[in-house]
Amino acid sequence: MTSFARLYPCIEKCIFRFLFVFCFSFVSKIFSSSPLELSGIPEIPSGNNFF
Repeated sequence: MTSFARLYPCIEKCIFRFLFVFCFSFVSKIFSSSPLELSGIPEIPSGNNFF
């Protein structure tokens, strides 16, 4: 139980990181398909090489 409690924050961090990258790529895909160009946001690679 203590090992799981020690491991849980890492799992939670990875899950939130994956969700953040997924949502960010989804939003950037919507913005890139529209004619509106956002110069403030840099291009990020796909989430495969994020971890």
